[in-house]
Amino acid sequence: MTNLVIGIHGKKGTKLKDVKDFLFDWDASKPKGTQSPEEMKRIFESMAGSKEKERKIDNKHKPKSLQK
Repeated sequence: MTNLVIGIHGKKGTKLKDVKDFLFDWDASKPKGTQSPEEMKRIFESMAGSKEKERKIDNKHKPKSLQK
């Protein structure tokens, strides 16, 4: 289907897709991008911080009896 759409709507010279383009690459021997533990911690802390902000916003719209 993808190749049909590329053939009809794609620009001239656009490369067609292969089945491998849609499959997961499970080869563990290939080097992957790595993150330091500090980077992972910062990412998780930022996610936790954003959730905390969402909770505060949600609490503004709840009756006081339901707010924590």
